[in-house]
Amino acid sequence: MGSVRHCLVTGANGFIGQRLVDLLLAQGYQVRAVCRRQPVTIPRAVEVISADLHSAALCLDSLLEGIDTVFHLANTAHVSAFAGCYQADAEATARLAAAASRAGVQRLVFASSTKAMADQGNIVADESFLAWPLEQQDPYGYWKRMAEERLLAGSVDLPHVAILRPVLVYGPGVKGNLRWMINAVRRGWFPALPGTGATRSMVSVGDVARALLLLAMHPSANRQVFIAEDGQAYSAADLQAAIRLAFGRPPPAFRWPAWSFRLAGRVGDAARLLWPSCPLCSAAVHSLLDPATYSADRLRGLGWEATSTFFKDLPGILAACQGRDE
Repeated sequence: MGSVRHCLVTGANGFIGQRLVDLLLAQGYQVRAVCRRQPVTIPRAVEVISADLHSAALCLDSLLEGIDTVFHLANTAHVSAFAGCYQADAEATARLAAAASRAGVQRLVFASSTKAMADQGNIVADESFLAWPLEQQDPYGYWKRMAEERLLAGSVDLPHVAILRPVLVYGPGVKGNLRWMINAVRRGWFPALPGTGATRSMVSVGDVARALLLLAMHPSANRQVFIAEDGQAYSAADLQAAIRLAFGRPPPAFRWPAWSFRLAGRVGDAARLLWPSCPLCSAAVHSLLDPATYSADRLRGLGWEATSTFFKDLPGILAACQGRDE
């Protein structure tokens, strides 16, 4: 199997995709970027293809012509999407893998998620934790796992397939719940979180990009699943305190009890029937108050090490958030 030279990156204008494209260019690789919409931030050196991987009219064989390595990052964001979108993502992944095999692609690296594992409770989970998420409770995680299983099955005839499961990813330009928390703290209407003692794993977007490239190059990554986390354990209350401090806000005089957040989450669940993008729901409260810690020891065994932490990246994250909101 030859070396990485000509790369296809799906979801190239996404949060992780942009960092991966920059890394590949810095390493001297040729990059073809697939974006659902015409991007505005992709470097000129990149060949940009505007395409929807869900479209039956898309010719995947021509898209993959001359490509030796595929980084598949395109997916539907799991916030407020319909369950059918996640199944469509898994089916598009299977079609892409089959086309890659026909085209003679040597490597495919799939960016999955730790959501592909069931909620592990208080244990520190690694890749040996095999429980599946339930489709009705977490269709995003269920179909991510289904896509993984299809890629690792013997029917996918590719010389090298690897899967990366990042935990919650942070960095300048972050979106989702973390961005919502930052904006809420800045505006002064995010209530002080209780100190439940529960912690969660996180990882920087730059370290995820480095992990994806490593999994494409390392022979021992073949047919394996890897978790990426930065080695720190973060409580939501500690993250909130750091953000408050960065905005010059004093420590809170009162912390709302955990039960009040859980009640608000159930109210948000009901509100989503009329307002599907409501940021407050039971799932969001679960991510704030309950544990979700993981181990990246298998990835570290390949020589990968995290280079950043949330607190180190926080100034850049806040600057990017303020720049976009102005």
